[in-house]
Amino acid sequence: MLTDNMEGFEQKQINYSDYENSFRRWLISQIDSEKMSFQEARDRFQLSTTEYKKIIKRWQERYS
Repeated sequence: MLTDNMEGFEQKQINYSDYENSFRRWLISQIDSEKMSFQEARDRFQLSTTEYKKIIKRWQERYS
């Protein structure tokens, strides 16, 4: 099984409160103006692959 070979890999916990407000505002402005997609933001800034849309949506509610 694939999971049998996952030793040494661990899900890195990301603390989203570590991101400064200025960064959040900038990122949301990039996404809102379609200069960057959700997936590009996820990859470029190493956001959680499972929660990135929820986090970005929450930031959009606050900073858009």
